[in-house]
Amino acid sequence: MKKIIYSFLFVPLLLIGFNSIGQGTNGRISGKITIAGGAAPPGATVQIVNNSTGFKTGRSANSDGY
Repeated sequence: MKKIIYSFLFVPLLLIGFNSIGQGTNGRISGKITIAGGAAPPGATVQIVNNSTGFKTGRSANSDGY
């Protein structure tokens, strides 16, 4: 009887562990910077801020807006 109870307790814990493996900390943001009329402003910068952690990073666009 104890083995059955332990099995019922172990399986949910195992599944919770597998679910947390899929939670990554990496991401990607992509796009093109344009102004009205569709032109790409060379040297435009974008800053990304994670409000939860305060982490900030920024990038400058190339002449094509990427």
